[in-house]
This record gives sequence, structure tokens and C-alpha cells, in this order.
Amino acid sequence: MSAAAAAVLERLFLATQLKSNTTEGQTYEHLSPCRERKSSDKFLYRGSPNNPEFVSQDKAMDEEESAAAKKQLTYELTSSTEEAQRIIEQGNYLAQLVLTAAVKEAVAIAAIADREREEMDGLSARFRAETTLANHNNQRQAGVVELNVGGTHFTTTQETLTASGSAYFNAMFSGLWEVGSGAIFIDRDPELFSIILRYMRAGCCQKLLVSIIETYAGCDKKYNSPLAIGLYLEADFFQIPSMIDVLVPKYHRPY
Repeated sequence: MSAAAAAVLERLFLATQLKSNTTEGQTYEHLSPCRERKSSDKFLYRGSPNNPEFVSQDKAMDEEESAAAKKQLTYELTSSTEEAQRIIEQGNYLAQLVLTAAVKEAVAIAAIADREREEMDGLSARFRAETTLANHNNQRQAGVVELNVGGTHFTTTQETLTASGSAYFNAMFSGLWEVGSGAIFIDRDPELFSIILRYMRAGCCQKLLVSIIETYAGCDKKYNSPLAIGLYLEADFFQIPSMIDVLVPKYHRPY
């Protein structure tokens, strides 16, 4: 082999060796632990059965990242739960305040309503009483009677005269007698009739009758009262039973 051929072969060998070294460097350079890894490298690590140490490092890093993410998630969940609990407690407190205020307002309104109802009941009762009294007075006013007893005029009502049980006045206002529009004349003693009318206006109070006789008659004996005798005669004329019951046993001598 000539010297020129030997030189050519040597250059070819060196070129081949250089190409082989360059290819080997490109193949294993990404596996160097000193270079910054990319996400694509992880697949090379895990897919490289010849480099198990890199797969172990990636697994440890994944576990650390998972633990950190779980810790962060737990913290966020705890914070959210505490915030929700705080909001619920505030809502319950506000609801209790609103309920308490509503109850107080309802009680106050009920008290006002009860007071107004009592006032209205009182007004209604008073109105009914006043209406009844007014109707009664109107009825009595409609039954006003003018009497002329022995030349003396008396004004009273049919109710006063008939409530005494007087058969005389009951017959007078029964419709059997014709009563004119003017004063009704009765030919009796006006002084004695004034006592009788006073007695009837008092609701036929027998104690009042006894007091009148004993006061104005001045009698100190059982049958020594001209007033009592005169009243007896008038009571008998007007047929007033309650007066007769008082006068006969106490003041009138039986014959």
C-alpha cells in the first residue's frame, strides 16, 4: 500500500470516529443530571431502562408536589368550612335579632289592639246605655201628662202614674176614657195629691211615706193624724194598694 493510500484511509477512520463520538454525545447529553430538565425528558427517563435513578428522582418529586397540593387543598377546604360556619352563625344571630324584634312588635301591636278594643267596647256599652236612656226618656216624654188637680197643675208621665198599680190611672190611660189634649182635671185635694205624686215618683217607697206622715203630721199617737187619714182617703180614691197597705194598719182606725 502506498503512502498516499495509507493517508487517505487514516483520514477516513478519523472522520468516522469523530462522527461516532458526536452522535454518542447527542444521545446521552439530555440524560445529564446537571442540565435543566424538560417535561419531555421525563418520558425519556421513565422510558429508559438503562437509567432507573432518574425515574426514582421524578417519582419523589411527583410525591412531594402531590403532598403539597393536597396540603394546600386541605387548607383551602378548612378555610372555606370555617368561613361558611362563620357566615351561618352570623345569619343565625341576625335571624334571632329579627325574630326577637318581630315578637316584641307583635306583642306591642296586640297590646294596642286589646286596649283599643276595650276602649271601643266601653264606648259601645256607653253608647248603648245612652241610647237606651234616650229612648226611655223619649218614650217618657211622649207619655207626658198634664194634670189639673183641684186647680193646681202637675206635670208627670203615664209611666209614673200607672207603675204605682193605681187602678184609677191604669183605667184612665187604658183607652176606655177619652183623654183630651189639654190638662186632665181631677177634683181632689192638690196638697194631698202632691204627697201621693212624690210617693209614686219615688217608686212607691213605703218608708218615704211613713217619714212624710211622721214629719209633717207631728202625730205622737197611733190614730191622731189628720194627714194620714186624708192620705188614706186619697189612696182609696186613686186605688193605690201599696199606700193602703201602709196607712190602714198604722194610721187608720178601723170602724
